[in-house]
Amino acid sequence: MMPSFSLAENSQNLLVLDTPSHAVALEKSGLFKVFSVGAEIAVRPALNRVGIVVVGGTRYEVTPKLAVSQLFFLMSYSAKDPFLPESYRSDKRDLWDLIARVFLARTHQAVGRGLLYDYVTVEDELPLVKGSIRVEDQMARRPWTPIPLEVTYDDYSPNIVENKILKTALSRVLMMPGLDPNVRQRLLSLELVFAEVDSLPRGSHTPPWQLNRRNTGYQSALKLATIILENMSPGEGHGVHSMISFVVNLPGIFEDFLASIMQESFVGQFRRSLSVRTQRKQKIDREQKIEIRPDILVEEDGNQIVVADAKYKVGDQDKSAANDDIYQMVTYCKHLGLKSGHLILAGSSQGSATSTTHHLNDIGLKLHTHYLDLSASPENVIAQITNLAHKLVCSEEE
Repeated sequence: MMPSFSLAENSQNLLVLDTPSHAVALEKSGLFKVFSVGAEIAVRPALNRVGIVVVGGTRYEVTPKLAVSQLFFLMSYSAKDPFLPESYRSDKRDLWDLIARVFLARTHQAVGRGLLYDYVTVEDELPLVKGSIRVEDQMARRPWTPIPLEVTYDDYSPNIVENKILKTALSRVLMMPGLDPNVRQRLLSLELVFAEVDSLPRGSHTPPWQLNRRNTGYQSALKLATIILENMSPGEGHGVHSMISFVVNLPGIFEDFLASIMQESFVGQFRRSLSVRTQRKQKIDREQKIEIRPDILVEEDGNQIVVADAKYKVGDQDKSAANDDIYQMVTYCKHLGLKSGHLILAGSSQGSATSTTHHLNDIGLKLHTHYLDLSASPENVIAQITNLAHKLVCSEEE
């Protein structure tokens, strides 16, 4: 059985390493910080990071304060397939096991009727003309040789971005140590479906994909595949130096989830068109040197009407907004010309969203702090955010 060590999210406890050589890999993963304790090397969880790192056959884990299934819900939420099946909603389920099982189910559903095909541009060397000849390439590579010909043509093929993302994510999932043998076998069988599809180049960024009528059946699988590719290392080294990791940045997950639900909550609910923008950079000084980047902006016809920052504080003893957060929000409001700002904290345990308001009399601003209970049921969490989003917009109309 694989040796395993576990620490809780944001734990201040130190884990002294039996194998000090693992320290470099653990720090490189971003999941741990390394410390010297006398003559020994120890690690502690990095702030607001959870996940699993396997180094040289030893497993190191930082467990979330939320239930694993609840964390997975926040990570992989999509409007098309918002909730996990009841059989997956278990506090005891391992994060990698849950990822593998749900990815298997969603990908199998997506490609059950066959892979998507589309026209792709192909550059090739052929003994006959197909499409058009790339004259410059032909002259540069073989100026006195008539064949093969350098040609470009459009091919109706499954080798498209959507399938490449799914295949690459599938390869990453198969790297996970300790998968249930039945799950692994089903993943290997599914891999055969993608035989004519190329994997993404190692080390490359996940290419963007746009939801459309053609790929709507892929939406849930692509959302999860993107998360896998962005958070899971492809595996490095060999033997005692091998490493594979899956690391989740909790504040980023919370912000993306919050913005996604807010955007969906506006559809068809107001007479005007509202959109949610995240991390929009703006210069606030004449010299164009000082930059602000609010987590969430709600816009109406290009005008910014709501500004909010998302703060992840699940399980913290002090769930109040920090002074730095307040100063930052005041700056946002003054620059954007808004009379109120909103701090949205993941920290309530009431099963509903609660709010407090501070009136900053000297500058005529109102600062609202809202607390969400992310430990509630998925349906409840969505309802909390939907109600809050409508409250934020309506409060700006008053």
